[in-house]
Amino acid sequence: MKLLKSKALFLISLVVLASCSPKQENTNTIEMSVLNIDLTSDFEETELAINEIVEDIKLIQLESNEDILLAYFSGFIGDKYIVAKDEDKLLYFTADGKFLKTIAIRGEGPNEFRRIDTWVVDEQEKTFLYHDIGQDGIFKFNLETGEFEESIPFETKGSLSGMLLMGDATIALMAHETASYDFLYRTQSFDGKILNQIKNELEVNHKKAAYNSPYFAKYQNSIILLQRSNSDSIYQIKGDEMKPFLLFGLKKIKKDGNKTLGSSASLAHIYKDKFYLRKYDYHTEVSTNSVSLTMSDYEHFVFDNSDNSTVKFSKVYCEYEGIKFPISYLNIASNGKLIRTFDAFEVKELIEEALEEGNLTEKQKSYWEEINSNIDDTDNPIIITGKAKV
Repeated sequence: MKLLKSKALFLISLVVLASCSPKQENTNTIEMSVLNIDLTSDFEETELAINEIVEDIKLIQLESNEDILLAYFSGFIGDKYIVAKDEDKLLYFTADGKFLKTIAIRGEGPNEFRRIDTWVVDEQEKTFLYHDIGQDGIFKFNLETGEFEESIPFETKGSLSGMLLMGDATIALMAHETASYDFLYRTQSFDGKILNQIKNELEVNHKKAAYNSPYFAKYQNSIILLQRSNSDSIYQIKGDEMKPFLLFGLKKIKKDGNKTLGSSASLAHIYKDKFYLRKYDYHTEVSTNSVSLTMSDYEHFVFDNSDNSTVKFSKVYCEYEGIKFPISYLNIASNGKLIRTFDAFEVKELIEEALEEGNLTEKQKSYWEEINSNIDDTDNPIIITGKAKV
């Protein structure tokens, strides 16, 4: 009888221990629900000073001479370095704008590029990685030594829309919708080994003639957010699982003969429970020999997920040393840096207007007079940047 009681007590103990043991979580399972954001209503309007979500704001003048003049700025802004490209050249500068070196120029030779479509820099700002649509491989340039390193194996089959670093030796890639890759999303090691891959099975929206800037960024709990340039849906990815994350409610596309009217929306930044969004209307017209596309000014919104409210911004600006710099397109890079560039003559006009209005403090006035005296209308683009809060 004692033996039976002992066995019973042992079994009860096992049951209790099992019920108290923590459950093993599947770390590759997505548990976040889908957000639906309707942008068709009339919303309360206000102004947004970008200073509310961006800190350490600064103005950067890139060094200028006839050999390094940029037709426009596209690239990376960090705490140590700036990498700048246009159609013909890839340059890098110190964080305060001093020119360091030409990384590559457009051409067919060694270390020359055909067309660079995406890039990324590691958190330590040691390595600049980029994809050239005309060549196999992901190219690696060491920003500390100023030299190229061995490229990452990769077979090019068209454009990439995004690239992220997932660790010291792993990259994530997002394929462009017009390319011939068999994947939409892939992670691979620097030696070329494929780690995770999601097939390219999203339906291409052929009716959508206008395009967003693709969104490809890290989010909380090891989530990657992905939005193709021809889509108004944002997906969340974890491991090899992908689910919808954010769906925009937009006005229906209207067709009238060879004319198409529609709207498009994209994600610009997430700060706590607030989602900063961009939207624009477009008008396309197709004829036998041409296609024209007209886009209206971007509209900006913030959706607050804590109370499901949406506010429209009638004006977005960045206030710096007493001058309000207009933000026509809110662009937060994957490293969290605000990127807003101005032609040199635009900055001169803003400075001269502020000096004429007479609302600057003496310190601000002195600062802008010195800046203005050092700007030529034909200088390289001038950058307003800062670190977005997360």
